[in-house]
Amino acid sequence: MRPPAFPLYPDNWFGSCRIASMLPEQEGAYLRLLCYQWNSEDQTIPADDASLSCLSRLNGRWQTLGAKVKSCFRDSGPGKMRNERLFAEWKKAVDYREKKAAAGRKGMEVRYGNRETTPPQQPANAVTTPLEHCNNLQTQTHIQSSEAVSKKGRGSAAGKPATPSFKAWTRVDLEKSVAEANASGLLSTVEAEAFLDHWSEPAASGRPRCSLEKTWDTALRIKKWRSNEDKWARGSTGKTGGGLKSIPPLTSSECANMTEAEQAEYYRTGKK
Repeated sequence: MRPPAFPLYPDNWFGSCRIASMLPEQEGAYLRLLCYQWNSEDQTIPADDASLSCLSRLNGRWQTLGAKVKSCFRDSGPGKMRNERLFAEWKKAVDYREKKAAAGRKGMEVRYGNRETTPPQQPANAVTTPLEHCNNLQTQTHIQSSEAVSKKGRGSAAGKPATPSFKAWTRVDLEKSVAEANASGLLSTVEAEAFLDHWSEPAASGRPRCSLEKTWDTALRIKKWRSNEDKWARGSTGKTGGGLKSIPPLTSSECANMTEAEQAEYYRTGKK
């Protein structure tokens, strides 16, 4: 397939003494001939003055203005000529496209192996209606999606969707998990909110703190939280030679003037 566009470097174009010496009509004619060469199958344009006067749009003025434009091209076979710099850019563009296509084919082979990744080819004279074309695309997309799910092992054998990993949890997912794991009321409402606020706090990556853990079991985490709350209330860590400062309970008047979140923060830090 022919590359659809060619590169034009302004520094080179404006810095060319040959182009700088052209009249505006000659410069426009030169650019038109370059475009015709790029669009041709063999990267050439006709060399006869009659054709060039028409292609360049100079018409009758080609006899007086065309010599300088024509000097930018070289003979390339009987009755043909080409601009060598543009031809070199064309070869680079074709080579680049071929390398990208080869890399794409190699990537498909690595990803899908030797499986057929394109729909069967229809005869050249076959006519496909818009509805058939739409159905074919939907079928192909469904097959590829099913293969991707099977390859990654998503879902159970019974076809039920797999439980999302805690690595991809949001605060809503964590909140649902906490509600289920704390159904027995091991944590009070205030403590459960504090637990949720702590583990759903966004990290530097924007993900909740719980998703950064290597493993996660909400029920076990809640039990550990309950144990730590009890230790803090007793003023001891349970370790020899050290302990945490006992946090005095809030009075009824203090509780009335503090939100549940502020109360939870107080019992974690001891600061009002």
